[in-house]
Parts: sequence; structure tokens; C-alpha cells
Amino acid sequence: MKRKIREKQFHLSDLFLLPICLIFLYPFYYMVINTFKTMADMSMNPTGLPKEVYLQNYVDILTNPQIYQSFGNTLFITVCSVLAIVVIGEMAAYPIAFRKSKLNDAFMVYLMIGFLVPFQAILLSLFEVMQALHLIDSRI
Repeated sequence: MKRKIREKQFHLSDLFLLPICLIFLYPFYYMVINTFKTMADMSMNPTGLPKEVYLQNYVDILTNPQIYQSFGNTLFITVCSVLAIVVIGEMAAYPIAFRKSKLNDAFMVYLMIGFLVPFQAILLSLFEVMQALHLIDSRI
């Protein structure tokens, strides 16, 4: 039994999506290309290909012990945060999902209103609270 291979048809939407795709991929291109350049090459021609491959940037990063400490801090904070969010979230979701009452409905609406507020709107206030509690630059 032979399978019929469908040919991809070209659509006008493909022509529209190609420039959008290039716009989104440009920052990644810019970032990767500039890691293989010296600072002088980067400032002279930031979007062009490097004249010669410069790997000292990678050597500098991989031999810097502060990078490993920062990575460890990020990993520790992320794992603890995700575990706390999952545990607290599932304990909060269970009664909301399985117990029908007006109080649970009101609480659900309250939570949904909280999701409507963008994080950027409370970022400055959150920073000030964390600074007052001496939580900036600490693992806690």
C-alpha cells in the first residue's frame, strides 16, 4: 500500500509570518554572534559575522567562580519556590474545587481579580517591602 505524500502548499500567510519570525529571532542572532567577538569587534560591527572566532569570552565565564555561585543560588531559590508554590497551591485548590459554597466562590473571584493585576504594577512596592525586611541580596 503506497502512501500519498502531501506537498506543502504555500500560503499567503507564510509570506506574512516570515518577517515576524525574523524579527523575533534577531535578538538571539545578535546575542550568539557577539559572544564570538572581541569588545572592539562588537562595538565596530555589532550585527556582522566575526572576522575571527574569539573564544576567550567563554573561557572567562567558565573560570569565574562567581558564575557558579550565582547559578547555585538561582537553582536553590527556584527549587524552593516551585515546591512551596505547588504544595500551597494544591492545598488551596482542593477545597475551592470540591466544596461548593458562597465563601469559596467569593474567594475564587478574589483570586481571579488578583490575576488581573500585572506583576509590573506591584514590582516597586514589592521591592520596597523586601528591602525593609532585609531580604534583598539574601537567599531567604
